[in-house]
Amino acid sequence: MSEYTEEPFLLDNPFRSKFSEYDEEAFLLANFSNQPKGFFVEIGANNGWKGSNVHALALNGWSGLCVEADPNTYPYLVETYLARPDITCVNAAVTDTDGTVVLYCLKEWCSGLSSTNVGYKDSPNVEEKVVRSVTLDTLL
Repeated sequence: MSEYTEEPFLLDNPFRSKFSEYDEEAFLLANFSNQPKGFFVEIGANNGWKGSNVHALALNGWSGLCVEADPNTYPYLVETYLARPDITCVNAAVTDTDGTVVLYCLKEWCSGLSSTNVGYKDSPNVEEKVVRSVTLDTLL
């Protein structure tokens, strides 16, 4: 499912990042790959792998909780982890109150870009969606 292709100069680096945006994955693998299987929480999980800091841990058998607010992207997250009953996907925005919130999301699928910031609504190709919001306490 991943569109990632190996870069030749990265092939000899066992801690290279395939999914995370700023190489956070390399830190996690370097520090946690030799630990017993654990549990992760990823808020803003996108489609489960694009820009994910924890997808490599999931591939190594970790279980977890993936939260994605964008209703356009959420079905792709569910599809990514369909065969993993130990990974729970939640379609909600994590905020300071339970209820609903207006989310501004790009119309294209799996963009990974959405915001509750009203200034974001003036960006091209953005649509408003009312989505469920939960606090971190409620989520956990």
